[in-house]
Amino acid sequence: MKINRAYVATKAEIEPMMKASCLPREHVKCGEVPGEHISAPVWKMRKGELLGVFDLSAFGDKRGPMAAGVALAQAFGADVCEVETGAVAGRGVEMLNRALAKVHGRARKTKERASDMARASRDKRREGWMPRDEARRIWGNRAKYTEQQALFNMTGWPRSTAFSEFGPRKKCEAELLAERDAARPKRKTKR
Repeated sequence: MKINRAYVATKAEIEPMMKASCLPREHVKCGEVPGEHISAPVWKMRKGELLGVFDLSAFGDKRGPMAAGVALAQAFGADVCEVETGAVAGRGVEMLNRALAKVHGRARKTKERASDMARASRDKRREGWMPRDEARRIWGNRAKYTEQQALFNMTGWPRSTAFSEFGPRKKCEAELLAERDAARPKRKTKR
């Protein structure tokens, strides 16, 4: 099968596509270049031509844009062909499923990304809350505040979160006193 034109999603894929399809630059169109997007009115193909792509994710990362890209090429009487495998889009959905698997594989969460997302979610929920250190000082000050007063003064902190972050009030108070005592300079005594 001879590929007549090619389409890539990014500028970085232009050179590899030119090598893989043996096409000159004017026949390799890129979605990032103005006027070269597949939906641009200057796009024309002839009946029987093949549009080469690395995979259907060149048209988008969801099933709808992928199907629309194939439909647009087929509206001219042409078809879409994967350069590396030779699979033609008009002959089944395996090409679409393979492209979607690649897209979803790229989007999978890694442990690092998942922890970043959890941290961002927690930070978003805690917008407008009193800073943690101030809230801890109020939570641990049993001499000055009852539990209800402490929660009232700890803006945004529900009891369950305060308890899970700082522990029981008695324990928090003991930790705060120990920290205060450790921070005090030791007196030098004369002998």
